[in-house]
Amino acid sequence: MFPVSLVANGVLTPWLGTLPLPVRAALFAVLFSTVMTYLMMPAVTGLLRRWLYPRRPVRDGS
Repeated sequence: MFPVSLVANGVLTPWLGTLPLPVRAALFAVLFSTVMTYLMMPAVTGLLRRWLYPRRPVRDGS
């Protein structure tokens, strides 16, 4: 979350800096939630899939 927040604040603050703080905070919350849910988490899950979903040893039934 930190890298996404850092980049978005650096890029968007010059354009949104004149908005009132509650409006700016609401826009950032919607943006960060959307980016994290649909872009970052699928990418991170794919990168960590072997750790998140390890293969279980096959038991022979005996």
